[in-house]
Formats: sequence, C-alpha cells, structure tokens
Amino acid sequence: MPTQLLSGTALAAGIGFVNLFGAIGGFLAPIVRVQAETLASSAAGLLTPAGVAIVGVVIIFH
Repeated sequence: MPTQLLSGTALAAGIGFVNLFGAIGGFLAPIVRVQAETLASSAAGLLTPAGVAIVGVVIIFH
C-alpha cells in the first residue's frame, strides 16, 4: 500500500517510520511483560512506557 501512495524519498521515509515503530515495540514488549509479571498487574506493565512518554512531553515543551 505505501508504494501506491508514496514515491521516492517519501516512500523511503514512510518505510523507515513503520520500521521505527516495530523496533520500539520489540524493545518495549519484554519490559512491559517483566513488569506485568513482577507487579502482578497488566496495567502496571504500561507504567514505564507511559512514564517515558510523559517525560518526553515535559522535555519537549519545557
């Protein structure tokens, strides 16, 4: 589908953007699993990614 909508450098950037989110998911999934098992709550596993996102927003808008 990206090849139908994009071409040239935009296509390369789009594919790289999709790959970026796959890599982030591959990095965060084990962390979320370990925290969820350690704290016995699936919601607790999402606290680290949420915290990282909040810190990022504070850094950007500070």
